[in-house]
Amino acid sequence: MRDALVNSAVLLVSVVVGLIGCEIGVRLLSGSDRGWEFHNYVADQGQWVGRWRTMRPDPLLGYIPRDGYSGSDNGYHVHITYGADGFRLHRQGKPPSTMEPPILVVGDSFAMGAEVGDDESWAAYMEEALDRRVLTGGVPGYGIDQVVLRAESLIGKYRPDTLIVGLIADDVERARMRILWGMPKPYFEIEDGKLVLRNVPLSAPDPNPRVDLLRRVLGYSYLMDVAVRRLGHEAWWWRGQPGHIEPAHDYGDKVACLLMDRLAALRDQHKTRVVLVAQYSIQAWEAEHLRRHEVAVVRAVADCARVRGIDTIDTYAAVAEAVRAHGIAGSYTGIHMNPAGNRLTARLILDWLEAQK
Repeated sequence: MRDALVNSAVLLVSVVVGLIGCEIGVRLLSGSDRGWEFHNYVADQGQWVGRWRTMRPDPLLGYIPRDGYSGSDNGYHVHITYGADGFRLHRQGKPPSTMEPPILVVGDSFAMGAEVGDDESWAAYMEEALDRRVLTGGVPGYGIDQVVLRAESLIGKYRPDTLIVGLIADDVERARMRILWGMPKPYFEIEDGKLVLRNVPLSAPDPNPRVDLLRRVLGYSYLMDVAVRRLGHEAWWWRGQPGHIEPAHDYGDKVACLLMDRLAALRDQHKTRVVLVAQYSIQAWEAEHLRRHEVAVVRAVADCARVRGIDTIDTYAAVAEAVRAHGIAGSYTGIHMNPAGNRLTARLILDWLEAQK
Protein backbone atom coordinates (compact mmCIF):
# COMPACT_ATOMS: atom_id res chain seq x y z
CA MET A 1 0.00 0.00 0.00
CA ARG A 2 2.83 2.32 0.96
CA ASP A 3 4.68 1.57 -2.28
CA ALA A 4 1.54 2.32 -4.28
CA LEU A 5 1.16 5.71 -2.59
CA VAL A 6 4.83 6.51 -3.17
CA ASN A 7 4.57 5.53 -6.82
CA SER A 8 1.43 7.63 -7.24
CA ALA A 9 3.12 10.60 -5.60
CA VAL A 10 6.19 10.22 -7.81
CA LEU A 11 3.97 9.99 -10.90
CA LEU A 12 1.99 13.07 -9.86
CA VAL A 13 5.14 15.08 -9.18
CA SER A 14 6.60 13.96 -12.51
CA VAL A 15 3.48 15.05 -14.37
CA VAL A 16 3.41 18.42 -12.60
CA VAL A 17 7.12 19.03 -13.21
CA GLY A 18 6.70 17.97 -16.83
CA LEU A 19 3.79 20.36 -17.35
CA ILE A 20 5.71 23.19 -15.70
CA GLY A 21 8.63 22.44 -18.00
CA CYS A 22 6.34 22.47 -21.04
CA GLU A 23 4.77 25.72 -19.85
CA ILE A 24 8.17 27.38 -19.54
CA GLY A 25 9.31 25.92 -22.86
CA VAL A 26 6.28 27.19 -24.76
CA ARG A 27 6.69 30.63 -23.23
CA LEU A 28 10.38 30.68 -24.18
CA LEU A 29 9.61 29.62 -27.74
CA SER A 30 6.71 32.04 -28.16
CA GLY A 31 9.00 34.86 -29.24
CA SER A 32 6.52 37.46 -28.02
CA ASP A 33 5.88 39.51 -24.91
CA ARG A 34 2.47 37.85 -24.64
CA GLY A 35 4.17 34.59 -23.67
CA TRP A 36 5.51 36.20 -20.51
CA GLU A 37 2.33 37.88 -19.38
CA PHE A 38 0.78 36.31 -16.31
CA HIS A 39 -2.97 36.67 -16.50
CA ASN A 40 -5.98 34.63 -17.50
CA TYR A 41 -5.78 34.29 -21.28
CA VAL A 42 -9.51 33.59 -21.51
CA ALA A 43 -11.19 36.04 -19.17
CA ASP A 44 -11.03 39.74 -19.97
CA GLN A 45 -13.38 41.44 -17.55
CA GLY A 46 -11.70 44.79 -18.07
CA GLN A 47 -12.64 44.78 -21.75
CA TRP A 48 -16.27 44.05 -20.90
CA VAL A 49 -16.40 46.94 -18.46
CA GLY A 50 -14.76 49.27 -20.97
CA ARG A 51 -17.11 48.19 -23.75
CA TRP A 52 -20.30 49.00 -21.89
CA ARG A 53 -18.87 52.28 -20.70
CA THR A 54 -18.86 53.50 -24.30
CA MET A 55 -21.49 51.26 -25.93
CA ARG A 56 -25.03 50.15 -25.16
CA PRO A 57 -26.92 47.03 -26.28
CA ASP A 58 -29.15 47.27 -29.33
CA PRO A 59 -31.65 44.55 -30.33
CA LEU A 60 -31.03 45.02 -34.07
CA LEU A 61 -27.33 45.82 -34.32
CA GLY A 62 -25.91 44.18 -31.20
CA TYR A 63 -24.54 47.42 -29.80
CA ILE A 64 -24.30 51.11 -30.66
CA PRO A 65 -22.35 53.99 -29.10
CA ARG A 66 -23.76 55.20 -25.81
CA ASP A 67 -25.48 58.57 -26.12
CA GLY A 68 -23.82 61.14 -23.91
CA TYR A 69 -20.51 59.34 -23.40
CA SER A 70 -17.58 61.74 -23.27
CA GLY A 71 -14.11 60.85 -22.09
CA SER A 72 -10.83 59.09 -22.75
CA ASP A 73 -11.45 56.08 -20.48
CA ASN A 74 -11.99 53.85 -23.50
CA GLY A 75 -9.97 51.27 -25.37
CA TYR A 76 -8.47 53.90 -27.68
CA HIS A 77 -7.27 56.25 -24.89
CA VAL A 78 -8.31 59.35 -26.83
CA HIS A 79 -11.16 61.73 -26.12
CA ILE A 80 -14.37 60.47 -27.69
CA THR A 81 -17.77 62.13 -27.48
CA TYR A 82 -21.01 60.49 -28.59
CA GLY A 83 -24.30 62.30 -29.06
CA ALA A 84 -27.83 61.35 -30.09
CA ASP A 85 -28.16 58.03 -31.93
CA GLY A 86 -24.51 57.30 -31.18
CA PHE A 87 -23.07 59.86 -33.60
CA ARG A 88 -19.55 60.96 -32.79
CA LEU A 89 -19.54 64.67 -32.08
CA HIS A 90 -16.96 67.13 -33.35
CA ARG A 91 -16.41 70.88 -33.66
CA GLN A 92 -17.96 71.35 -30.24
CA GLY A 93 -17.88 74.90 -28.99
CA LYS A 94 -17.95 76.21 -32.56
CA PRO A 95 -20.98 77.64 -34.37
CA PRO A 96 -23.11 74.81 -35.77
CA SER A 97 -22.95 74.11 -39.47
CA THR A 98 -25.86 75.69 -41.28
CA MET A 99 -25.93 73.91 -44.63
CA GLU A 100 -28.61 71.27 -45.02
CA PRO A 101 -29.30 68.48 -45.68
CA PRO A 102 -26.49 66.67 -43.84
CA ILE A 103 -24.07 64.02 -45.04
CA LEU A 104 -24.39 60.69 -43.22
CA VAL A 105 -21.30 58.53 -42.67
CA VAL A 106 -21.56 54.88 -41.60
CA GLY A 107 -18.91 52.20 -41.28
CA ASP A 108 -16.68 50.65 -38.66
CA SER A 109 -13.89 52.12 -36.49
CA PHE A 110 -12.16 53.67 -39.52
CA ALA A 111 -15.30 55.69 -40.28
CA MET A 112 -15.75 56.53 -36.59
CA GLY A 113 -12.18 57.82 -36.30
CA ALA A 114 -10.69 55.40 -33.79
CA GLU A 115 -7.42 56.33 -32.05
CA VAL A 116 -7.76 60.04 -32.89
CA GLY A 117 -9.58 62.91 -31.21
CA ASP A 118 -13.11 64.07 -31.91
CA ASP A 119 -11.98 66.66 -34.47
CA GLU A 120 -9.48 64.38 -36.25
CA SER A 121 -11.68 61.82 -38.03
CA TRP A 122 -12.09 62.15 -41.78
CA ALA A 123 -15.76 62.99 -41.26
CA ALA A 124 -14.77 65.83 -38.92
CA TYR A 125 -12.33 67.21 -41.49
CA MET A 126 -15.07 67.04 -44.11
CA GLU A 127 -17.46 69.01 -41.91
CA GLU A 128 -14.79 71.62 -41.26
CA ALA A 129 -14.11 72.05 -44.97
CA LEU A 130 -17.76 72.09 -46.05
CA ASP A 131 -19.25 73.96 -43.08
CA ARG A 132 -21.98 71.38 -43.29
CA ARG A 133 -23.21 68.74 -40.87
CA VAL A 134 -21.46 65.42 -41.37
CA LEU A 135 -23.11 62.86 -39.11
CA THR A 136 -20.46 60.37 -38.02
CA GLY A 137 -22.26 57.07 -37.50
CA GLY A 138 -19.32 54.66 -37.71
CA VAL A 139 -19.20 52.00 -34.97
CA PRO A 140 -16.06 50.07 -33.96
CA GLY A 141 -16.12 46.37 -34.74
CA TYR A 142 -19.06 46.40 -37.14
CA GLY A 143 -19.30 44.09 -40.12
CA ILE A 144 -20.63 45.35 -43.45
CA ASP A 145 -23.95 43.70 -42.54
CA GLN A 146 -24.28 45.83 -39.40
CA VAL A 147 -23.09 48.90 -41.30
CA VAL A 148 -25.89 48.57 -43.86
CA LEU A 149 -28.49 47.87 -41.17
CA ARG A 150 -27.36 50.99 -39.31
CA ALA A 151 -27.66 53.06 -42.47
CA GLU A 152 -31.20 51.77 -42.93
CA SER A 153 -32.09 52.69 -39.34
CA LEU A 154 -30.80 56.27 -39.64
CA ILE A 155 -31.44 57.47 -43.18
CA GLY A 156 -35.18 58.04 -42.82
CA LYS A 157 -34.74 60.12 -39.68
CA TYR A 158 -31.91 62.38 -40.87
CA ARG A 159 -32.64 62.46 -44.62
CA PRO A 160 -29.09 63.08 -45.85
CA ASP A 161 -28.49 63.96 -49.47
CA THR A 162 -25.32 61.83 -49.41
CA LEU A 163 -24.70 58.54 -47.61
CA ILE A 164 -21.03 57.60 -47.32
CA VAL A 165 -20.33 53.95 -46.48
CA GLY A 166 -16.82 53.19 -45.23
CA LEU A 167 -15.45 49.72 -45.98
CA ILE A 168 -12.34 47.73 -45.06
CA ALA A 169 -11.68 44.10 -45.95
CA ASP A 170 -12.27 42.86 -42.40
CA ASP A 171 -15.86 44.18 -42.55
CA VAL A 172 -16.55 41.47 -45.13
CA GLU A 173 -15.05 38.76 -42.92
CA ARG A 174 -17.21 39.96 -40.02
CA ALA A 175 -20.33 39.43 -42.14
CA ARG A 176 -19.69 35.68 -41.78
CA MET A 177 -20.07 35.78 -38.01
CA ARG A 178 -23.03 35.10 -35.77
CA ILE A 179 -20.92 35.73 -32.66
CA LEU A 180 -18.32 38.48 -32.78
CA TRP A 181 -16.33 40.08 -29.97
CA GLY A 182 -18.03 37.65 -27.58
CA MET A 183 -21.58 38.71 -28.44
CA PRO A 184 -24.31 37.50 -30.79
CA LYS A 185 -24.76 39.78 -33.80
CA PRO A 186 -27.19 40.05 -36.69
CA TYR A 187 -26.11 38.23 -39.81
CA PHE A 188 -27.50 37.36 -43.23
CA GLU A 189 -27.82 34.00 -44.91
CA ILE A 190 -28.55 33.52 -48.59
CA GLU A 191 -31.64 31.57 -49.60
CA ASP A 192 -32.69 31.29 -53.25
CA GLY A 193 -30.25 34.04 -54.11
CA LYS A 194 -31.70 36.50 -51.59
CA LEU A 195 -30.53 37.76 -48.21
CA VAL A 196 -32.36 36.55 -45.11
CA LEU A 197 -31.68 38.35 -41.82
CA ARG A 198 -30.99 36.06 -38.88
CA ASN A 199 -30.47 36.32 -35.13
CA VAL A 200 -32.74 39.32 -34.49
CA PRO A 201 -34.05 40.66 -32.27
CA LEU A 202 -31.00 40.13 -30.11
CA SER A 203 -31.37 39.51 -26.39
CA ALA A 204 -29.65 41.90 -24.01
CA PRO A 205 -26.13 40.56 -23.38
CA ASP A 206 -24.72 39.76 -19.97
CA PRO A 207 -22.76 42.93 -19.13
CA ASN A 208 -20.09 41.05 -17.19
CA PRO A 209 -20.04 37.31 -18.00
CA ARG A 210 -17.86 35.03 -15.90
CA VAL A 211 -15.94 32.02 -17.13
CA ASP A 212 -16.47 28.61 -15.56
CA LEU A 213 -14.15 27.21 -12.87
CA LEU A 214 -12.16 25.06 -15.32
CA ARG A 215 -11.27 28.00 -17.55
CA ARG A 216 -10.69 30.25 -14.54
CA VAL A 217 -7.88 27.87 -13.54
CA LEU A 218 -6.52 26.62 -16.87
CA GLY A 219 -6.81 30.08 -18.42
CA TYR A 220 -3.57 31.11 -16.70
CA SER A 221 -1.63 28.53 -18.70
CA TYR A 222 -0.05 29.82 -21.87
CA LEU A 223 0.56 26.20 -22.85
CA MET A 224 -3.16 25.48 -22.60
CA ASP A 225 -4.01 28.62 -24.54
CA VAL A 226 -1.68 27.68 -27.40
CA ALA A 227 -2.82 24.04 -27.44
CA VAL A 228 -6.52 24.88 -27.54
CA ARG A 229 -6.07 27.36 -30.37
CA ARG A 230 -3.85 24.99 -32.37
CA LEU A 231 -6.42 22.19 -31.97
CA GLY A 232 -9.22 24.44 -33.19
CA HIS A 233 -11.27 24.56 -29.99
CA GLU A 234 -11.39 28.35 -29.68
CA ALA A 235 -15.20 28.39 -29.64
CA TRP A 236 -15.21 26.56 -26.29
CA TRP A 237 -12.12 28.29 -24.94
CA TRP A 238 -13.35 31.82 -25.65
CA ARG A 239 -17.08 31.25 -25.22
CA GLY A 240 -18.76 34.22 -23.53
CA GLN A 241 -15.61 36.35 -23.62
CA PRO A 242 -14.52 39.24 -25.88
CA GLY A 243 -12.33 36.95 -27.96
CA HIS A 244 -15.20 34.59 -28.83
CA ILE A 245 -15.83 34.52 -32.59
CA GLU A 246 -18.13 31.99 -34.21
CA PRO A 247 -19.00 31.90 -37.92
CA ALA A 248 -22.48 31.28 -39.27
CA HIS A 249 -21.24 30.47 -42.79
CA ASP A 250 -18.28 30.90 -45.10
CA TYR A 251 -19.64 33.30 -47.72
CA GLY A 252 -19.26 36.78 -46.27
CA ASP A 253 -18.12 37.99 -49.69
CA LYS A 254 -21.40 36.93 -51.30
CA VAL A 255 -23.39 38.56 -48.49
CA ALA A 256 -21.42 41.78 -48.91
CA CYS A 257 -22.15 41.80 -52.62
CA LEU A 258 -25.89 41.33 -52.12
CA LEU A 259 -25.92 44.02 -49.44
CA MET A 260 -25.18 46.49 -52.22
CA ASP A 261 -28.76 45.83 -53.37
CA ARG A 262 -29.98 47.21 -50.05
CA LEU A 263 -27.80 50.30 -50.42
CA ALA A 264 -29.14 50.81 -53.93
CA ALA A 265 -32.67 50.53 -52.52
CA LEU A 266 -31.87 53.26 -49.98
CA ARG A 267 -30.58 55.46 -52.79
CA ASP A 268 -33.74 54.99 -54.83
CA GLN A 269 -36.21 55.23 -51.96
CA HIS A 270 -34.71 58.32 -50.31
CA LYS A 271 -33.26 60.01 -53.41
CA THR A 272 -29.89 59.93 -51.67
CA ARG A 273 -26.51 59.65 -53.32
CA VAL A 274 -24.68 56.58 -51.94
CA VAL A 275 -20.88 56.43 -52.02
CA LEU A 276 -18.80 53.42 -51.00
CA VAL A 277 -15.36 54.46 -49.71
CA ALA A 278 -12.73 51.70 -49.75
CA GLN A 279 -10.07 51.98 -47.05
CA TYR A 280 -7.16 49.77 -46.05
CA SER A 281 -5.84 48.59 -42.70
CA ILE A 282 -2.27 49.11 -41.58
CA GLN A 283 -1.61 45.43 -42.34
CA ALA A 284 -2.00 46.10 -46.05
CA TRP A 285 1.30 48.00 -45.94
CA GLU A 286 3.11 45.59 -43.64
CA ALA A 287 2.97 42.42 -45.76
CA GLU A 288 2.52 41.87 -49.48
CA HIS A 289 0.15 38.90 -49.15
CA LEU A 290 -2.09 40.91 -46.82
CA ARG A 291 -2.08 43.83 -49.24
CA ARG A 292 -3.16 41.59 -52.10
CA HIS A 293 -5.88 40.04 -49.95
CA GLU A 294 -7.33 43.36 -48.81
CA VAL A 295 -7.27 44.84 -52.29
CA ALA A 296 -9.02 41.79 -53.75
CA VAL A 297 -11.74 41.70 -51.07
CA VAL A 298 -12.49 45.41 -51.09
CA ARG A 299 -12.46 45.77 -54.86
CA ALA A 300 -14.78 42.79 -55.29
CA VAL A 301 -17.36 44.56 -53.12
CA ALA A 302 -16.74 47.82 -54.99
CA ASP A 303 -17.38 46.01 -58.28
CA CYS A 304 -20.71 44.77 -56.90
CA ALA A 305 -21.55 48.34 -55.89
CA ARG A 306 -20.75 49.80 -59.31
CA VAL A 307 -22.88 47.19 -61.07
CA ARG A 308 -25.79 48.53 -59.03
CA GLY A 309 -25.01 52.14 -59.89
CA ILE A 310 -23.45 52.97 -56.52
CA ASP A 311 -20.54 55.41 -56.64
CA THR A 312 -17.19 54.26 -55.26
CA ILE A 313 -13.99 55.91 -54.07
CA ASP A 314 -10.85 53.80 -53.67
CA THR A 315 -8.26 55.37 -51.36
CA TYR A 316 -5.56 52.81 -52.21
CA ALA A 317 -3.42 54.77 -54.66
CA ALA A 318 -3.30 57.94 -52.56
CA VAL A 319 -2.51 56.11 -49.32
CA ALA A 320 0.12 53.96 -51.06
CA GLU A 321 1.82 57.11 -52.29
CA ALA A 322 1.70 58.63 -48.79
CA VAL A 323 3.18 55.47 -47.26
CA ARG A 324 5.99 55.46 -49.83
CA ALA A 325 6.76 59.09 -49.09
CA HIS A 326 6.41 59.16 -45.30
CA GLY A 327 6.29 55.56 -44.13
CA ILE A 328 3.41 53.77 -42.44
CA ALA A 329 3.67 56.00 -39.36
CA GLY A 330 2.94 58.99 -41.57
CA SER A 331 -0.66 57.80 -42.10
CA TYR A 332 -1.41 55.35 -39.27
CA THR A 333 -1.42 55.28 -35.49
CA GLY A 334 -1.91 51.96 -33.73
CA ILE A 335 -4.04 50.03 -36.23
CA HIS A 336 -6.07 52.98 -37.54
CA MET A 337 -5.42 56.13 -39.51
CA ASN A 338 -3.80 59.08 -37.76
CA PRO A 339 -4.89 62.70 -38.32
CA ALA A 340 -2.76 62.97 -41.48
CA GLY A 341 -4.25 59.77 -42.90
CA ASN A 342 -7.77 60.92 -42.08
CA ARG A 343 -7.13 64.35 -43.59
CA LEU A 344 -5.95 62.65 -46.78
CA THR A 345 -9.08 60.48 -46.85
CA ALA A 346 -11.29 63.53 -46.33
CA ARG A 347 -9.54 65.35 -49.18
CA LEU A 348 -10.12 62.41 -51.55
CA ILE A 349 -13.84 62.38 -50.73
CA LEU A 350 -14.15 66.17 -50.92
CA ASP A 351 -12.40 66.27 -54.30
CA TRP A 352 -14.73 63.56 -55.58
CA LEU A 353 -17.81 65.41 -54.34
CA GLU A 354 -16.59 68.63 -55.95
CA ALA A 355 -16.07 66.82 -59.26
CA GLN A 356 -19.70 65.65 -59.23
CA LYS A 357 -21.11 69.19 -59.22
